[in-house]
Amino acid sequence: MNTKVSYNSKEITLCPVCSEKFHREELHAGRGRLIVDSLTEQLRHTYKPSDQYGIVNPLLYPITVCPTCKYATLKEDFNKLKKEWVPLIERQRADREKDIRQLFPLINFAKKRSLPEGISSYYLALHCYNIYSPEFSPTFRQALCALRCAWLCNDLHKLQPQNNWEIMGKIFYRKCRYLYKLAIENDQNNIESLPDGMNYGPDTEKNYGTDGVLYLASLLEYYYGPRDNHHQRIENLQRAKIMLSKTFGIGQPSKLKPHTILENARNIHTKINQELGNMRKHSML
Repeated sequence: MNTKVSYNSKEITLCPVCSEKFHREELHAGRGRLIVDSLTEQLRHTYKPSDQYGIVNPLLYPITVCPTCKYATLKEDFNKLKKEWVPLIERQRADREKDIRQLFPLINFAKKRSLPEGISSYYLALHCYNIYSPEFSPTFRQALCALRCAWLCNDLHKLQPQNNWEIMGKIFYRKCRYLYKLAIENDQNNIESLPDGMNYGPDTEKNYGTDGVLYLASLLEYYYGPRDNHHQRIENLQRAKIMLSKTFGIGQPSKLKPHTILENARNIHTKINQELGNMRKHSML
């Protein structure tokens, strides 16, 4: 009986930056490895540990990372690197490796992945997508990487609470909030479109499309938006509230929208209304 969670693909992956050849680690499918538990407010599926496989985390595997130069992207983008970008990726190699070693000194992408490799893979991809041009929708890809990075940091915090990984998770949530907002603004202003034909996730289990993007942008604004400027906070929450209302028709049933997002959107809409009401009362005092 095969009790392995992952395997090394027989197909050889060639790094377009340093020409390193390696075998990508893939998640085994089926046989009860993933037992879905629930869906979080952030549209992440949680899984129950199985007696045979223990805890399986599918978020560890979507990013392809060259074990030598640490060039990293989502699997489908790894070989889309333009030749003129290669020198820049090469020049940034030392910085990528330094940043990762500060987080995880013993990181090794040649071995089976665990949470440190998963977190590092998304962190590296965040950096590498900086050089991708607008037609590749790099801002949204960075937003997705930042969100999953935050999730995995919180997973690691549960295992190592003494290391305060939830603090790093909050940093990535704030980064993610900025990137989701920027991706939507860029799309509305015809600067950089949201990607066509891509799994928007945010998890690997289900694609919630642009509805998920707009919902998450509003949720992240509510939980992780800046609060130091009272008037700016009101403006940001008003914008998030309007986006939720226009997108999901708060209070109106719809067969075209996923039930889960509708219910969550109503809850976030109510929370935003409550905070706006409290802030206005405070302003009148």
